[in-house]
Amino acid sequence: MTEKQSNIASSEYWRGLNTNAAWHQLATALLQGFVDGILQRMIFDGEQLSDLMAPLDLGWKARTQAELALMADLHPLLTKRAGGRDTSGLSAYEA
Repeated sequence: MTEKQSNIASSEYWRGLNTNAAWHQLATALLQGFVDGILQRMIFDGEQLSDLMAPLDLGWKARTQAELALMADLHPLLTKRAGGRDTSGLSAYEA
């Protein structure tokens, strides 16, 4: 990958992350930390997802729906950033 391609990919990643954070009413920095944690360990942790959604102060049913919607949007982004490597636990959110 050339430097230009890398910069474009990085720009697209940040745009996608910012869009998802705004759409799901999450702080971009918190969402970035969540994504970074997954990619560093290559393990999806459902408890961290619940912690990420906690500031929204949703009931269990609304939180579950919000978590599913967020992961539906994040799954392609996480898969792309993982570069083909398997992320344990992420397959539960495959479409």
